[in-house]
Amino acid sequence: MCAYGCFLSCQYIINNAETSVICVSKQNMPALMKSVTKMPSVKHIIQWDVHAKMNNVEDVVSEQDKATCAAAGITLIGFSEVSALGKDGQPNPAGPEDIAYIMV
Repeated sequence: MCAYGCFLSCQYIINNAETSVICVSKQNMPALMKSVTKMPSVKHIIQWDVHAKMNNVEDVVSEQDKATCAAAGITLIGFSEVSALGKDGQPNPAGPEDIAYIMV
């Protein structure tokens, strides 16, 4: 029950902050997928996925989750893909209209 209540709080914050990108672990994907259509500002979901150093081979991005997200107009990719995109050598510096949130 607490996890469900906490997720409703997250959903409320995501909607009110008009968050467009969510980073989520594989174990929290099922809860997120239940409410993904109730968060209209979300355009991208980045799932922490397989990483050689972590030996977390079960954390692959599911094709079913990708399809569910695509139907809602959301792109779902793994962090390994985001990391690979950053290695192309094309800098994309932040501008004054860009917002960042760093959680410590």
